[in-house]
Amino acid sequence: MIQIENAGFQTSSKTLLHPLTTQFERGKFYGLIGHNGSGKSTLLKLLAREHPPSQGAIQLDNARVDTLSNRQYARKLAYLPQYTPVIPDMSARELVELGRYSWNSIWRNSNPENESAVARAIALTDTESFMPALLDSLSGGERQRVWIAMLLAQNTPYILLDEPLAALDLKHQLEVMQLLQRLANQENQCVIAVIHDINLATRYCDRLLALREGRLIYAEPPAALLDQQKLRHIYDVDLQLIGHPVHPGVQLAFN
Repeated sequence: MIQIENAGFQTSSKTLLHPLTTQFERGKFYGLIGHNGSGKSTLLKLLAREHPPSQGAIQLDNARVDTLSNRQYARKLAYLPQYTPVIPDMSARELVELGRYSWNSIWRNSNPENESAVARAIALTDTESFMPALLDSLSGGERQRVWIAMLLAQNTPYILLDEPLAALDLKHQLEVMQLLQRLANQENQCVIAVIHDINLATRYCDRLLALREGRLIYAEPPAALLDQQKLRHIYDVDLQLIGHPVHPGVQLAFN
C-alpha cells in the first residue's frame, strides 16, 4: 500500500500541490483526473521520488520512501513520465530490457527470470513486431507502447503512468486501458494513471481522484463522480450525461 500523509509540494513562488492525505492499494486501478495544471503530474512525481514532498510523508509498504535505496524503490515501483527521453541508436528490445536493470548485477544480466519478464511485457503490449527496430524509426504511438512494455518488464507491484494514452489511436487506447485494468484486478498490482478522457477513466478505473488547483477535491468510485455538478467543479465545463448504448448502467459524459 502507498500511504500519503499530509504531503504537498511548493516552489519558492507557488504551491503546486496542497497537502493531502490518501492511500493507494494493490489490486486497484486509480485514475487521476482534472484540468491541466491541477496537480496530477506533481502528485505522480512525488510518488516517483522525482521531487521530495515539501511537507508530510509518503510510505510504501510501511516504509518511508526516503529511506529506501534506489534499487529497492525500483523493484517496488515503476514510473512512466509524460515526456519520455530521446534515446538515439537504441532498439525497441534494448529499451524493454532496460526495465530489468534494477534486478540485475554487473556480473549477471541474462537469466531465465529476466527473459521471462521481457517476453511477458512484449506479449502484453503486442509489440513483438517492433523489437528489431530502432526507437527513432517508430511512430509516436508505437514508441509509447514500447515504453509501456519497458515499464511492465520492471515487474513491480506499483505502476505509475502520466498520460499513457497520449499519441495512441483509439484502438490502442482501449487496449492499454484494458491491460492496466487487468494488471490491477487480476495480477494484484496497483496502477495509478493520469487520464484526460473522463469516459475511459470512468469505464476502466476502480477509483478516481480529482484534483483542482493543486487540491484533492474528490476521491470516489467512478459512478459517484458521474454527476453534472461534480464534473463542472472538476472541469469548469457543463457536461451532459447519457446512458451507454451497449453497457447497461454505464453513463457517458459529453459537452
